[in-house]
Amino acid sequence: MSFKPLLLVTALLLGLVQHAQAETVVLRDDLASLFASQGTRGTFVLLDVAENKFTLINGKRARKPGIPASTFKVANSLVALETGVIRDEEEIIPYGGKPQFLKVWEQDMSLRDAIRVSNLAVYRELARRIGLERYREWLVRLDY
Repeated sequence: MSFKPLLLVTALLLGLVQHAQAETVVLRDDLASLFASQGTRGTFVLLDVAENKFTLINGKRARKPGIPASTFKVANSLVALETGVIRDEEEIIPYGGKPQFLKVWEQDMSLRDAIRVSNLAVYRELARRIGLERYREWLVRLDY
């Protein structure tokens, strides 16, 4: 089982740990071996809004700010969809023909596929379409 999607989602939730307050915090560092078994360091954050409770694996790491890296692709996707620079997650973004870091990126692909393979070239194209001013507006709106 791959934990990369889990890592992507949990990295996005780091901001919750820093901005949200919960009545109860449950530390589950006994589950840190899930990350170790995949040869990676990581954290997991779950906010149960109904119970007003955080569940954390490696809570110390969850409280440390870090660079967004590929987790920014989620915000990037939301901004692209909300601004209408792409119609939906199935719209095909053309491959520009230049050699890419990964061969799997060297093809036309949808946003759905681009996020799955973390296609930097697609996200660069979306960034060009979105533009700096709209990014500024949306990142403020997303409290990113």
